[in-house]
Parts: sequence; structure tokens; C-alpha cells
Amino acid sequence: MAWEIAGLDFTLPAAANLSANQYFIVKVDSSGNAALAGDGQPAIGVLQNEPDTAGKAASIRFSGISKVVAGAAVNAGAQVASNASGKAITAATGKNILGIALAAASGDGVIIPVALTYNGISA
Repeated sequence: MAWEIAGLDFTLPAAANLSANQYFIVKVDSSGNAALAGDGQPAIGVLQNEPDTAGKAASIRFSGISKVVAGAAVNAGAQVASNASGKAITAATGKNILGIALAAASGDGVIIPVALTYNGISA
């Protein structure tokens, strides 16, 4: 069961149509826009809304507990990072950690709660 506790959110312009990417992991691109994070990239948070064109406000949760779309099976308590599509996966060595999974995901597309902790890089 996915749940969340509102934390701190802010907005940036969306880099593209992100209407299909609510609860995906995002980063800041070189233009200062919110874009999907790639494989293990430094993330700024989790997209909370569905901006349907570039330039629309993307609401990003960077603190608290957020729903996050998993990209594979994830165990509760695992450190998570972004996969190449902006979905949460178990953080592999050398990847930037977004947070800690508070529930298990059975596979791709499952929404789980994640405590946004930004624990640096996975060892």
C-alpha cells in the first residue's frame, strides 16, 4: 500500500511533457528545468503532479515521504536510486541514493512510499 506524508515541495518548469510521470524521480537539467532522472543520477526529488507541456510548473517533493513508482522489485528498507527511466530501484554501488523504501514493491510500476533521505552514494 502506498502512502505519503507531505514534506517540502517546490516547483520548477517541466523540461518536457511529464503528464505520464507522476511519482517519478526527477533532476534539474542544464537549463534549470525538471527532467526525469537517469540511471543513478543525482535527484532533486519526486514529481507530484502531471505537467502536460514543457514550461508548466512541475511540483517536486524534496523532503518528507513520497509515493514513488518502482522500476523493479524493491525490498522494504532498501536504499533506492533512479533507473534510466526515473523509477525507483535498489541502489547499486556508485549510484546516488534518493531515499529508503518504506514498503516492498513486487515489480515494475508498483507505487511505494519512500522516505526522501538523500544518503549520498551507495557503497
